[in-house]
Amino acid sequence: MRNLSIIDDTLQGIRQLTKQAFTQKDISLDDEPTLALFQRGETAGVFQFESAGIRNVLRRLHPENIEDIAAVNALYRPGPMQNIDTFIRRKQGKEKITYPDEHLQPILENTYGIMVYQEQIMQVASQMAGFTLGQADILRRAISKKKKDVLDEERRHFVTGAMTNGYPEAKANEVYDYIERFADYGFNRSHAFAYSFVGFQMAYLKVHYPAPFFKALLQSVRHNPTKVKEYMNEAQKRNIQLLPPSINQSSYGFWLLSLTEIRFGLGTIKGVRRDFLADILEERKTNGRFVSLDQFLVRLNQRNSKWLKEELIIPLISVGAFDEIEPNRQQAIHQLEGKIQNVLYSGGSMELLGMMALKDQTMPDYTLEEKLALEEELLGVYLSGHPVQQFSKIRQRKNIQDVAEVVSNQPAHVLLYIKNIREIRTKKGEQMAFFEGNDASGEISVTVFPALYRRIRSNVAINQVLYIEGKVETSSFNGELQILASRVEQANQIEETIADKTCYLRISAQEEQDVLPELAQILTEYTGNVPVILFFEATHKKQLLDEKSWIVYTDKSEMALKQLLGADNVVFR
Repeated sequence: MRNLSIIDDTLQGIRQLTKQAFTQKDISLDDEPTLALFQRGETAGVFQFESAGIRNVLRRLHPENIEDIAAVNALYRPGPMQNIDTFIRRKQGKEKITYPDEHLQPILENTYGIMVYQEQIMQVASQMAGFTLGQADILRRAISKKKKDVLDEERRHFVTGAMTNGYPEAKANEVYDYIERFADYGFNRSHAFAYSFVGFQMAYLKVHYPAPFFKALLQSVRHNPTKVKEYMNEAQKRNIQLLPPSINQSSYGFWLLSLTEIRFGLGTIKGVRRDFLADILEERKTNGRFVSLDQFLVRLNQRNSKWLKEELIIPLISVGAFDEIEPNRQQAIHQLEGKIQNVLYSGGSMELLGMMALKDQTMPDYTLEEKLALEEELLGVYLSGHPVQQFSKIRQRKNIQDVAEVVSNQPAHVLLYIKNIREIRTKKGEQMAFFEGNDASGEISVTVFPALYRRIRSNVAINQVLYIEGKVETSSFNGELQILASRVEQANQIEETIADKTCYLRISAQEEQDVLPELAQILTEYTGNVPVILFFEATHKKQLLDEKSWIVYTDKSEMALKQLLGADNVVFR
């Protein structure tokens, strides 16, 4: 129901902004940009295809149609997973397609000789053993119950029927063994296609109408900060601007402003009463926009004086809801008590209020870090930015992944804003630690074992951005992904060492074998922090060298390279 509601909400948003009568019937299952989205595994927010694991399968399998997409849906389950690699190799022509029996090719050819769907069991039983569909379904259900006496009885029925149809007894038993292994985990084809149709429709809307789609998606997970962060990050990748709550523009929930803008709703602010917000929205609807904080307080007092309380209004100011009329959040909060007193003393008269102006109390606004802390506390997300975003050089040089993209049993290179560090002692009495951190896409736990923690302990702290390398695994405790760290460094220290330039070296086809040994000597002599990219004329291929082969940018290093390769073949930029 949630996913159908997201589709319906998205369609309403499309109609709201484009005035077009767009419906699900207008979604083509052959749409190339949508298929490309599946092929890239960019399916966050897409029903049945959200997990990092299934997105990795999509990238490897490269689905070309809805049939392939449904097969991924059916295969990515505890039992069928063992067939994923075989399915991919056969689809890509890297492994010969074989069948339990050549007569079963029409049934299994769309799935490359692999049983993927429960319906295929029934078709095989019908083809080989002459079962009616009713008998075949009884076979399927009997196998799934795993009762030996029932399995033996059904085997006799199957083998007898197959032999009656001319199949050798050995072949009949071989195929029955195959069915028996599959039946326990086979997925219903009609379900796989129904789910995949819904997923495809969501992917289509994500590709062609990203703002309406993400507005609907965010509204559906508004009470789940982890998902809100992930989907915000996805939206921003597609150039959708996420704007803070606004006293003059927000509705209660997420609001679609344009095809590139989504506004957070007032109802996304934690701990703020719904009836209080309802009165604000009704007042704005009845009497128009608010032009100042003073006027807001007067109108609020006139509507219901019980709302004129600091604890109700401060959260709105803290997340930026008054930025367009009171851009200095800290000053607005500092003056709020006095302004409320003036409204009460003036009897709600704007004329008298103007004569009771507060003394000039100019003060600096909150720092970015302070704004981010308040936004996370009250919205569960950062809206003014994210601490990791300032480290663009590291992102480029280290091939940084988003937390939402890491995959179990794969290496990870991430930047994390550390929110908590928990130390424990092992049975040997050694200290190790667990970090809790996040980036703009999500949160993850990091395990730092004693040997590494001894080296870095004095250099790490909460509210700090760290560069972390390690391997991703699924926690046996809570089933969530975590990183087993092999390297931890302060991001600001790495950023300072990364040069703005890159060294480009062209290697001519004639001299390739002669110059490479000498080039290696130069790179060793002038080792540094400037990345080195080789361009091989013979193959027209580029190669980024490992960090250990990077060079320092000096007059001497540049001269040595030019003497070896020629001035036209060396560029620092």
